[in-house]
Amino acid sequence: MRVNGHPAETVSDRLTRAVVISLFTWRRAEPDDDTETPMGWWGDTWPTVANDRIGSRLYLLRRSRLTAQTTQKARDYIAQALQWMREDGIVDRMDIAVTRSGLDTLTATLTLTVRQSPRQPSPLTISGRPFMPHSGFSRPSLPTLIDTIRSDLFTRCQEDNVLRRCDAEVYARVQAAAVHTLYGYLDYLARNLLPDLADEAWLVRHANIKRCPRKGATKATGFVRWEGVPNALSMSSDTEIQRDDGQTYTTTKMTSALNGVLRVPVVAQEAGQAGNCEDRTALRLLSPIPGLSSTGYADEIQGGHDIEDLEHWRQRIIARWYDIPQGGADGDYVRWAKEVSGIHRAWTHRHKNGPGTVGVMVATDDPDHPAPTQDILTQVREHILPLAPVAGSGLTVFAVTPKSVPVSLALSTDRPDIRSAVIAEIQAFFQREGEPGSTLFLSRLREVISLAAGEVAHQLRLPTTDILLGKTEVPVSGPVT
Repeated sequence: MRVNGHPAETVSDRLTRAVVISLFTWRRAEPDDDTETPMGWWGDTWPTVANDRIGSRLYLLRRSRLTAQTTQKARDYIAQALQWMREDGIVDRMDIAVTRSGLDTLTATLTLTVRQSPRQPSPLTISGRPFMPHSGFSRPSLPTLIDTIRSDLFTRCQEDNVLRRCDAEVYARVQAAAVHTLYGYLDYLARNLLPDLADEAWLVRHANIKRCPRKGATKATGFVRWEGVPNALSMSSDTEIQRDDGQTYTTTKMTSALNGVLRVPVVAQEAGQAGNCEDRTALRLLSPIPGLSSTGYADEIQGGHDIEDLEHWRQRIIARWYDIPQGGADGDYVRWAKEVSGIHRAWTHRHKNGPGTVGVMVATDDPDHPAPTQDILTQVREHILPLAPVAGSGLTVFAVTPKSVPVSLALSTDRPDIRSAVIAEIQAFFQREGEPGSTLFLSRLREVISLAAGEVAHQLRLPTTDILLGKTEVPVSGPVT
């Protein structure tokens, strides 16, 4: 490439640099261009002038056959790349000649007639400084950073901003992007420095510091039962039994029939609440056993819990910040109980069985069956005993008492999906505000029913009075009619 007869690399004036940038950087391809790689530059997202794009589309001709059409395209691409000079009044005239100079070469000759007093382009007006919502710091937007750095570069280099294409423009956008990334990282740190807004990865760090690990998923355990079985029949351990939905259970020890009943202990192969079974649910042997029906029935298969919900875990971690361990305060017993899988709520009852004794009442997050099983109660007690200042008979762990609350209402639009939404809102309300010893007001119950998706109007027929809860009672939604 030559400029006024001299090699381009020996010419350093700003106008030549503007032409080089315009022609030999890759402009974003148009939607109808035949290319798999549209190229372009992210800096065009925030142009100095509206809808401006830096560069040319000459790169699209790299694999084109040299025809008259190719020559015309090259001329059009050059004209498009330099059109900004006409718009900004940099040149009065632009002559472009493209000729074929060999089997595989095109030569372009460009003559620019420069205006003596070019006018400055009208830049976009960019305003606004968004706040980092998690720190209150005013974070400059990327367009604002581009403008600030561009102005600073022009001032330091003692240049004006007449040319829309210049090295300073490129430098400004690249540096602004780097600075914007750093601001973003500061915002990320501000969000994660405290547990209330922290991402899951950072929440693990907060939990480790506070010794509050996330409760993992547990496997459901129980029995599968066959009746009318010969007493001589037995089933070995590691036998696989499957529910109709594909949930698989494995027997844990060899068991023989007794009095015509074969009751085999099993454990779910996969941890989680999905492994729990209602009694009398059909379960089938994967491999037949001679003399035994392939279908047995679930018997007390419970205790499966999903990994602790992220927001529940977050609240436990935050509680560790508020409630500093005090070697046996009420909050300590609540925290210890909640560390056991399956326990979502807990309350401390001082002097439960006399002076110097402590009672810990616990509940699950199951809206229909809040009372934990005896196995879970035993796990809670065994978990607390090594930590608590009281021991032995001084510690009592017991389950809440569910209080069934029948609800009867008339919906203006009574569809199954709306009724399901209403029931879900009622259950969430009972779990959220149904503290033992409290009162649930009818006005609040009517309000949560109104929040259900699709509900327009309703009439609450039952209950007719506020719901009073005893010191050991939590509300459970009864039949909703």
